[in-house]
Amino acid sequence: MSTCQRPREGPLTGYHRAPMSGMTKGEINTLVYKYIGVDGGYLRGFSYSEHERFYVEFCDLPNVDVPAVRQRCGTTKNSFLEILEKASPLEQARIIRGILAKFPPNESPSELIATKTEIAEQFKTLAERLEGNVVGAAVPSVTTDTVQRALADAEALIKSRGPVSAVDRLHTALHGHLVHVCREAGITLGNDPSVTQLWSTLIAQHPSLQIPDVRREDIKKILRSASAIVDSINTIRNRASLGHPNEELVDEDEAWLVINVTRSLLHYLDRKLGGLPF
Repeated sequence: MSTCQRPREGPLTGYHRAPMSGMTKGEINTLVYKYIGVDGGYLRGFSYSEHERFYVEFCDLPNVDVPAVRQRCGTTKNSFLEILEKASPLEQARIIRGILAKFPPNESPSELIATKTEIAEQFKTLAERLEGNVVGAAVPSVTTDTVQRALADAEALIKSRGPVSAVDRLHTALHGHLVHVCREAGITLGNDPSVTQLWSTLIAQHPSLQIPDVRREDIKKILRSASAIVDSINTIRNRASLGHPNEELVDEDEAWLVINVTRSLLHYLDRKLGGLPF
């Protein structure tokens, strides 16, 4: 991505190489090329001195050694890319928020305001994820095409229309995945079981969901309590989401709660049933 001559070993002074949970190449490119903009290889709106001050004034990152990076990388664009790529997830979140504060979408040219606003909303959500405030998207390792499509729809809706619009699709994905897991394990299902019935049956009967000895009863309490959570998610989907023509919808913060809890349940099942890391 960047054309810098990077050190062979070790992070740059003041920040650390991002782990796998950091920004993707596509996310970095979108921030640099579609939101900030590039002119002749230089970041739009950044002089050398403005770039040096940016991390202190907008990001609360006083230890970024911008002159040392620029000595290797040359342009503000390449220097910014180098710093962003090597930053930890929390530092990346601060840089994203700094960019949104320095370049608010409503101060863009009129013909770009709508596009910049949409991108800004996506990066606000990304910053939340990088800060650990949003559970990462869950894609079970083995499931049905319908579940995968529902999850893909949910992620697209979160980015384009916000979390409230995604509650119904996450519920559909959870319901469909529970049906799939029960059937794969040979667990007998009643006629059109609810998502709550599926969860309760699964944790009681699936052989791979048996709990190890350490704090077994406490973990069982959590899993049984999750039945009440799943039941509430079902009610919210039916009575306060876009899954039905409800006049009153769940608020955004509570929609994130529903999404994060649903993702956590999917993550847990995938670890237990597929042996996969988060």
